[in-house]
Amino acid sequence: MRETTAENTQEARELVLTIVRVLPHSAGARVAQDDAEVIAIELPDRKGERLRRALFSRAAVGELLADASREVKVEYLQREISQAARSRRHEYRYPRHFEVLAPVAERSTMRSSDKQGRVSASAWAV
Repeated sequence: MRETTAENTQEARELVLTIVRVLPHSAGARVAQDDAEVIAIELPDRKGERLRRALFSRAAVGELLADASREVKVEYLQREISQAARSRRHEYRYPRHFEVLAPVAERSTMRSSDKQGRVSASAWAV
């Protein structure tokens, strides 16, 4: 079981790096974070390139690994990340709606402050 998990982790990293390799400044890209939720790739700082990070949901990458049409989807993701780099974005996320969760303690304080700090639409009317 341990070997299978290590193999899956390595395979997921390789898949993510394959997607990122289409970028002209991908030489020197490294895995900055690899945990249960996210695989984060840091891209080197090169003049004229703004895209610095690519975040991939581990669950989505796992689904992609098991998908029979993986090659087609990887090609699509390569086009998408290239387009993101051309659009001058600083960060790419897969899937798009994926958000990195804050630690549990931060989430609870954010929730309580969000409830107190909301401003109604009528407050903005002048």
